[in-house]
Amino acid sequence: MRCQNRINVINHSESNSQIHAQIVNDLKEMLDQHNVLTKSFRMVRDRFQIDQSADVKLRLIGKRGSYGRRYNLPTVSEVAALVVGDFEPTSSDRDIIIESHYGQLKRISELNAAYLDGYTMIESSRLLFYRLHQTHLRADFYKGLQEAVLQGDTQPSSKGQRVILSSSFTGGTRYMLQNYQDAMSICKWAGYPDLFITFTYNPKWPEITRFVNSRGLAPEDRPDIITRVFKVKLDHLIKDLRDNKVFGQIKADDDPIDVVINKPTIKEFKFLSWFEANKEFPEAIDLTYAEFSLKFVWKQQSKRWDKRKTSAFSIGRIFFVPPGFGEQYYLRLLLNIVRGPISYEDIRRINDIDHETFRDACYALGLLDDDKEYVDAIVEASHWGMPSYLRQLFAMLLISNSMSHSEVVWQSTWHLLYEDILHEQRRVLDNPGKTYIWKTLSAAIRSKGDVVLTVASSGIASLLLPGGRTAHSRFVIPLNITEDSTCNLKQGTPLAHLLIKTKLIIWDEAPMMHKHCFEALDKTLRDIIGYKDATKSELPFGGKTIVLGGDFRQILLVIPKGS
Repeated sequence: MRCQNRINVINHSESNSQIHAQIVNDLKEMLDQHNVLTKSFRMVRDRFQIDQSADVKLRLIGKRGSYGRRYNLPTVSEVAALVVGDFEPTSSDRDIIIESHYGQLKRISELNAAYLDGYTMIESSRLLFYRLHQTHLRADFYKGLQEAVLQGDTQPSSKGQRVILSSSFTGGTRYMLQNYQDAMSICKWAGYPDLFITFTYNPKWPEITRFVNSRGLAPEDRPDIITRVFKVKLDHLIKDLRDNKVFGQIKADDDPIDVVINKPTIKEFKFLSWFEANKEFPEAIDLTYAEFSLKFVWKQQSKRWDKRKTSAFSIGRIFFVPPGFGEQYYLRLLLNIVRGPISYEDIRRINDIDHETFRDACYALGLLDDDKEYVDAIVEASHWGMPSYLRQLFAMLLISNSMSHSEVVWQSTWHLLYEDILHEQRRVLDNPGKTYIWKTLSAAIRSKGDVVLTVASSGIASLLLPGGRTAHSRFVIPLNITEDSTCNLKQGTPLAHLLIKTKLIIWDEAPMMHKHCFEALDKTLRDIIGYKDATKSELPFGGKTIVLGGDFRQILLVIPKGS
């Protein structure tokens, strides 16, 4: 009967009279069995058949990964888009309605005990904490924080960089990175492991089945019990391997890693105490900074290093510093080589020669190359490549931090990199367009003494703007951008003060950038400007006026799975 009713709806003309009832019935059964939306409508229908007075609404929450019409050809010459929610903190995407034993319906939160999605509840609660405490989660150098305290600035949100997920969040990127570095430190000292043992939980463990069966639950309903049982069994496994020596004598493990010298605090000054220990103990002069915890232990109460009185030891690890950090990176290199220094000057003293910077000391030790191969590569490429290609090559070398002395490479090759820039500028001035508007707009505002920042998505476009920079360079946008990324920009820096004083930001070639770049800038501006004025933290881009320009017609079509 239902199939015939559907046929009658559209069977109003002779052209539709040949509809096959069996085909319609097969389609209906296929949708009922496999289509999620159809199942939802059937569920609501069944609910109405039970109680027609129930106030029930079917709400479909769109979580589509991509827009179906994204790759269609444009139908108009100008496009405007308003994306709701992209720049505002979004709430939960779950709309949960439960039915009690008495037949009553009630809308509940996803954190309600009646909603038995245990893992999601726990993870959502943890993530919610980090979202609500973003102003308190900062990352900065210890030196910068010490200077802030000495200046009387005790507000943590006034210093550092906004951090989305800290290393204490289990499973996060920083958490995994720290564990990896700890493991590599052990491998450096003890050698690579012979066995890689994995340990997973079994829902059929008697401890778990006994607990959930007595309460009429399934194992996935109580992730907390699974976690506790797993931790108990994991601890027993490690204890059995260590104490019973199943695989022989234990050579190293990562239990004492929390007391090694790579985790100093602001008040304890372990690094400076290392200098003092090198003066006091003759044995210390033969150890590097990373090796120091093998024979010495940090005394928490006395705030000093003492010789170990037992055969126990701890494997030390110096915290990773990327090459882009400059002098901190070169200091880290030296701490793995220099033994027994008593001051920073000793670290920079190589072969009885004092060097002004840590980088010069690394160069004297032969830790850095002379970059001649990069100069030769650019000169060779100039014989067949255009200057624009040479500039891209030089930019890639800068981004990858491959060069030890980038300024030397620049001085040796700049005449090859700039050849066509003047020609490009003349060509643009002869054909005024939106670049002319950007120049006029910025000149008008700057004439009043206000600050205007002009950026572009590409390096060539930025050269055409007065005082132009690429967006990644000006706002320090990460190269590997994600939805949780923020700009590598800290409170209290000159760039932060410049952004606070900025009246207008002009962003050319904006359609070429991923939306995560704009979101990163939005979160960073809200954080920096919101510290001075809390009301601005609720406004897009912290209340700053931003002009986005570009031409959608210049963007090539994206062909899914195209070669």
